[in-house]
Amino acid sequence: MAKKYIFTITPGRTGTLFLAEFLVRNLPKCEVHHEILGYDSFGVDSPDLSTLTLFNSQGNVDQVKKFWKQKLTRIKETKVNYYVETSHILAKAGLLENLNYLDKDAEIHFILLDRDAMKIIESLHARFDFLNIGDIWLWFLDPQYPIKILDSTPFNYLSVHGSRLWYVYEMRARSEYYKLKFKSKKNIHFHNINIGNLNTAKGAKDFLLSLGVKRKTSEIIIPPKLNVTKTKQAVIDKKTEEIIKKEMKKPFDPTALAKEFIKLGGGWDR
Repeated sequence: MAKKYIFTITPGRTGTLFLAEFLVRNLPKCEVHHEILGYDSFGVDSPDLSTLTLFNSQGNVDQVKKFWKQKLTRIKETKVNYYVETSHILAKAGLLENLNYLDKDAEIHFILLDRDAMKIIESLHARFDFLNIGDIWLWFLDPQYPIKILDSTPFNYLSVHGSRLWYVYEMRARSEYYKLKFKSKKNIHFHNINIGNLNTAKGAKDFLLSLGVKRKTSEIIIPPKLNVTKTKQAVIDKKTEEIIKKEMKKPFDPTALAKEFIKLGGGWDR
């Protein structure tokens, strides 16, 4: 069979490690990675800080393209049926703008992995994320980046929680942007998935079928929960939680935002 590639578009804290474990246990002849991290991996297997910051401030410039050319050319040579990376970093650093470095007309699947926004914010809070710029530049998105779909200003009154909520919304808008950008490409597929769906036999079976894998329900292996934040030291107080939830009740249409962004000529291609 022709090789298939599977990646994610997600803010993280949505079950990317669980997804990687699920796929490695259920895909035939596969190479699956969650995040390729190590002293010698940044700038080679995973985007380094400059790749992320350049892409989101200047777009898909030569230095960003150079990273993706060497990475995707190497991936193309792997001798497997399915090559998978569930890292939430890749799509934020130019992966989708550089798919031309993969096989021509390669079958590519993007898992739009999501979760209740408040639960993502609670998880980011428990892990002390978004408290310093180094953390933001390495793993997430800076609300001050020049190239973005959603204006972060209306969220400023929520302080760090505003940055976290903006980030979740920005990633949802980017998911819709890429769906629109590649809607005419028959070889590129997008799957909206809530990680909870994969904990059910039917949800797991339907998901695998969308990737071209037919499995009997009895053959599907569902792994235990992984990378769960266990600390109770950082919990959002009830008053702040109510304020965040009130903000989340306001209208938010990621598809409309993505369409307007495209209409105005926005994007990362350079």
